[in-house]
Amino acid sequence: MLGLRQAGFSAPRPLKNIERPDVLGPRGAADVHGVYVVTHEPCPLPRFLKPDHPKRSTFTTVDEMAARWIPAATVLYIGKAPLRKADDVTGKRDGLWQRIKEFRGFIYRARTNHAGGEDLRRLPDRDEFLVCWKQVADPGLEERRMIAGFREAHGGMRPFGNRQDH
Repeated sequence: MLGLRQAGFSAPRPLKNIERPDVLGPRGAADVHGVYVVTHEPCPLPRFLKPDHPKRSTFTTVDEMAARWIPAATVLYIGKAPLRKADDVTGKRDGLWQRIKEFRGFIYRARTNHAGGEDLRRLPDRDEFLVCWKQVADPGLEERRMIAGFREAHGGMRPFGNRQDH
């Protein structure tokens, strides 16, 4: 995780308890473009939990997840958070905080759909996940760059939660 700090990412915070001021500051600044990374301590192949999302009928098999698991990796997922269209009711635009909030909601409560979190929900240590983030001008480009760097460092494999390079 030292590499993430050197790359300009925030200090890691527990994903389960992250709140808006943690990401955007105590004054409630407007949401911003960014990327975020979900991390955990390296571990051997976990015993994956049974799928439990109430709105999904198909799930990744244990064998498929085991084939993507990298025991030495600390990074589980790299996500982009572009500012999205303003809400019709409030006029606010969603970005980094909203995307982290959606991810957290999916991991712990299955409130929203978030493809990147689908397999992470099945990890037994999900209460230990950490998240760090940084503001960037082009989240999509940064996400692709980071996934490519991860793949280069891990024999062509993506982070566990990233099924695509985007």
